[in-house]
Amino acid sequence: MGFSYNKRKNMVELAVLREFTAAPDANASFLNPDSENREGDIGWPGMMSIRVYELDGMYDHPVLPLAGEMWQLLEIQCHSKLAARRFQKPKKSSKPDGFDENGDVPASDMRSSLESPLSWIRADPEMEYLAEIHFNQPIQMW
Repeated sequence: MGFSYNKRKNMVELAVLREFTAAPDANASFLNPDSENREGDIGWPGMMSIRVYELDGMYDHPVLPLAGEMWQLLEIQCHSKLAARRFQKPKKSSKPDGFDENGDVPASDMRSSLESPLSWIRADPEMEYLAEIHFNQPIQMW
């Protein structure tokens, strides 16, 4: 699972790949011969919630279906909006390579974190499903 923030649409684009550790049960097709086992239909009924922490607060989005296609691309609307900011000139005391003596984070990383209204994102925050979730997000969101 990974995401990117689309500044123009003010949306989070979430890419999800679902994998299963258990193979489809062969006895299930024996009990119901009319059913067809297709790989895209494997899953569980229900929706997994995605919790988005923004600058203005926390929002739950029950948008991730647990059945259907293995690859999914979801769009989640952001509620917070950033004010238009002018480009800030670097301080005279900062070094030309982007590092400042007071901080260990490059100035370009600080600027990219300010361009997004997201603080962090959590998948299945209430732990309702027994799942192993690998979530790729920037270091400042951990």
